[in-house]
Amino acid sequence: MAWSAPLMKAKGEEPTPAPPTKFRCNRARMMLSIRVTLHHIAAAQINLTTTPTTIKLDTLKARRKFKLHRVYPRGVECDDTQTTAKMEGEMLVVEMPITKLPPIGEIEPAPAIPVQPAAKGARDAEQPAKKRKRGSDAGADDVAGSSAANAPKKPKKAAASESASGSGGAGSDSQGGAAPSNERMQQLLEDAARTADRRREQSLGKMHRFQQSEEEQNRKAAERQQEREQQKQKLLNTFRKQQAASRAEKHAEQKKNKARKASDATLASTPAASAPMKRVSFSSDAVESGKSR
Repeated sequence: MAWSAPLMKAKGEEPTPAPPTKFRCNRARMMLSIRVTLHHIAAAQINLTTTPTTIKLDTLKARRKFKLHRVYPRGVECDDTQTTAKMEGEMLVVEMPITKLPPIGEIEPAPAIPVQPAAKGARDAEQPAKKRKRGSDAGADDVAGSSAANAPKKPKKAAASESASGSGGAGSDSQGGAAPSNERMQQLLEDAARTADRRREQSLGKMHRFQQSEEEQNRKAAERQQEREQQKQKLLNTFRKQQAASRAEKHAEQKKNKARKASDATLASTPAASAPMKRVSFSSDAVESGKSR
């Protein structure tokens, strides 16, 4: 079966498909967001590499194999050193800050598709049709010439004005047909650029106001913290003074008690003063009578 041989391919020669990918450029935040759909693929099975102008991704370690190699659209350049990637369900979201974003008017047009020349048989088939067309055009010219000859003559002035208006209208149709659309497109591009600049200025103004409010809050918090520290130091000083006064009073009381105890001990150790002894004299009469004086 020689006819089925071209349909057979080796397993290694099958091209690896690219996963569904969406690019989104946020001009207000100057951020490029890339969303890649990867069903039933874990984060450890994804090999991601980013450069300032391209993104490379493959899942050759997984059961479902994909390979992606794309250039950022519209000539956008990014800072690949600040690339962030995270899995949101079955969606890989890659974000990078934009460093170069050309204006909308400078977008390069898509390359024109080359037209292939027709085959020889098709050219031969077209030639009789062209001849017939020429014949029909000639017949129409004859009819137009006869009608012009039979038509009444107009004044030269009116004929000149009609010819001038006709030539002007033809020029406007041939030359100005694309000019208004280009001018309108340029105006739309300028309006879009002004809108993007205004939005960027508004976002920057909001960011500055947020920074100023945050700095004001930090300053007030620091002042409140300083006031609390001062009050705490005052309370500590007062408490220390009270403790020192109580210790001094206690020490004086202890000294007084020691002195009282020492005096009491001294009084207890000294003997009491003896009363004066009464002098008694004895006489012979008193002795005999049993009396003394």
